[in-house]
Amino acid sequence: MHPSIHLIQIGFAASAFAQSTFVTSKVLSIVAATSTSSSSVPSSTPLDGCAAIASLHESTFEANSSATLTDVPPLTPGLAFRCLTSVPIDKEAAIDLIDYLRPYLEFQSTLAWLKDPPESYQQPAVDLMGGLDNITSQISGDTFRNQYEFELAIQQLVHRAHEGHLAMRTPLYNLFSFTSPFEFVSVSSDGVRLPQIYVYNDFELVAASSVELPWTPSPVTKINGQTAEDFIENYAKDYATGTIEPHADYNAVLVSAARFLGNNGVQLSPIGRSFDYLGSDTMNLTFANGTNVSENWRSTAQRNLTGITSGEELYRSIVAPQPPSPPQPIGQSELAGTLPELGAPYPTPVVVQKGLGFGGFISGYFLNETSVAVLSVPSFLMAGELAETAQDAVSEFLRKCKEASMKKLVIDLQGNGGGTVLLGIDLFKQLFPTDEPFVGGRLRAHSALDTIGHTLGSVAIADMLLLSSPFYIGNSVDMDGRDFSDWADFYGPYPSHGDFYTATERYNLSDVASSEIQSGNGIVVSGYGTESNVAPQYFAPEDILMLTDGFCGSTCSVFAEQIKTHQGVKSVVVGGLPKTGPMQAVAGTRGALRFRADVLAATINVTLLFNSSIYLSTLPSPGIPPINVPLSGFAVNFRDQVREDAQEVPLQFIYEAADCRIFYTAEMLADYSVLWQKAADALWTNSRLCVEGFVGHGSSGDDANLPGGPHSTDSTPPDDSGASSIQSSSFSVVAASIVLAALL
Repeated sequence: MHPSIHLIQIGFAASAFAQSTFVTSKVLSIVAATSTSSSSVPSSTPLDGCAAIASLHESTFEANSSATLTDVPPLTPGLAFRCLTSVPIDKEAAIDLIDYLRPYLEFQSTLAWLKDPPESYQQPAVDLMGGLDNITSQISGDTFRNQYEFELAIQQLVHRAHEGHLAMRTPLYNLFSFTSPFEFVSVSSDGVRLPQIYVYNDFELVAASSVELPWTPSPVTKINGQTAEDFIENYAKDYATGTIEPHADYNAVLVSAARFLGNNGVQLSPIGRSFDYLGSDTMNLTFANGTNVSENWRSTAQRNLTGITSGEELYRSIVAPQPPSPPQPIGQSELAGTLPELGAPYPTPVVVQKGLGFGGFISGYFLNETSVAVLSVPSFLMAGELAETAQDAVSEFLRKCKEASMKKLVIDLQGNGGGTVLLGIDLFKQLFPTDEPFVGGRLRAHSALDTIGHTLGSVAIADMLLLSSPFYIGNSVDMDGRDFSDWADFYGPYPSHGDFYTATERYNLSDVASSEIQSGNGIVVSGYGTESNVAPQYFAPEDILMLTDGFCGSTCSVFAEQIKTHQGVKSVVVGGLPKTGPMQAVAGTRGALRFRADVLAATINVTLLFNSSIYLSTLPSPGIPPINVPLSGFAVNFRDQVREDAQEVPLQFIYEAADCRIFYTAEMLADYSVLWQKAADALWTNSRLCVEGFVGHGSSGDDANLPGGPHSTDSTPPDDSGASSIQSSSFSVVAASIVLAALL
């Protein structure tokens, strides 16, 4: 990526790409007539489905030996859909896959709460385990006509959990992407009046023009026959993933420069998702000025399909179990030493993290006329040297704030979906160096967790190999900061809300060696060990504002919980559905640990090396799945985040409105300094700048209500005992894999 990241232009590529030639039936006829590789299909018959795509790929790569997938002309979504739906389903393998996945899903910490959420929870209830049972019944009853429909049912079940840490990537899931020809923004005239939907490219053209244009952007009134707002809301309901309320879902499918930066400059069209076909190749827009515009959706293949001319061949090459791929070396890129130009909507920074635009994310700004400082943190997902430069950038920024006598601080967390948890804790400690963060969590107690924990919880060599593992109790302390006496002391189990959980655990930040390995990046949190020399607190809590778009989750939620609950820092949230009323500032996942199935499988292999008498049926199988599901793409929320004075309720299910809500205006989208100043004015100067019905909501502030009280049960924990055996893999490879579990 070039160090100059012009964020205001993020929609140009998609808009220009929408003008490209699509693979129509006429083009397919030409491809079929000129193709010489597919002898099974007569040349006079236009190819369709997988055969047409294979022919197109073959001709592209034959014409240019250095071509990549980006050189292949885009497909009509219907063509990709016909290829997907031609893939047959193997009922036995499909049932075996559900049986394979079910024990892994037992580690999802919120199963009982998702099934029975409190009334204030903003998403519908979902029974994940019951959903898997239902899919099994549908397979047996021949409900699914092909592999695509089976995989779609899995994806829809996962989506209904609205859990950013939960994922089940099935083999066809990422084969094709389906992308809208338009990107959209939701714009209010003044930040308080209800917003309308606009095509983002219209704002780009206005912003990029050096002269006044003879037209102004017109709002979109209808999309495919629905009101524009209803279309976006319904689309978000079905396809936005990982947020706990519809307001954040709505924002997630609209353009965001902050999310673009937080995703390392990779912009996927917010409208459009991998895998699912909406049933139409065309998007039709009606504008308030009477204009009507129609453009085609586009689809692109994510791998070379040359030679795969049928659904059966696609099943054999992609869906059927494959031998494991050798690990790929991780390239090391040199960090940029010069100050990158972010470009609009970001103003000129006073501090940037070394490596910004190359895996770094932190930058700082001064609104000099009002003495407001802004720290932009669109992601905590940084590793190695980048994690250390993030710490350095925050320290430098706070020092410059003091030198410049800045009075207020806005922490911009727009687009922040999480990252390395200790970086979130480090930011808190740099802001409040004398405060000890709580960061409490608990695991779902069940037989597989107990089996692994009993074996690995205190083995003699754990200090060398398993220190980063959540099964090793030596790297955490109890809620009072004391060591757990043994695994049983930690495990319990303790009944709550119809399920069982472990004791609450906390990071042992004072154990520097432990925290460095847990972070996966060699991070020592500010205030501890070699980083104990921290500058005194500069900003008072009442002079700090947390700005979000509702997307804040994972590590971001850990940070937000500490500054709100411990210090009373207030929040402003921007955007959401075009209606008045409250919106949550932290609506991404509030889980405390994303744990991948490949890491869990590696952990199970280590467990079996230490205890060969364990029966396989007590644990998830670490073997090759019956269908080619990449275990690295299957993850659960392994650890709940809980509040110090409300440990019975996962934070995921506590409703907490922000202290103020505003809508985006055109000026804010073009210049974030306008957004930052409006947020500061609304919170500290003029509450009338907040959306109606929002200020003083009962769940805002640091004394949030706890909706839907939890209930206990005296029933016994689930027992998954049985008999079988398994081969263990290489000890050294398995042990190395476990370190991956330290990232959120």
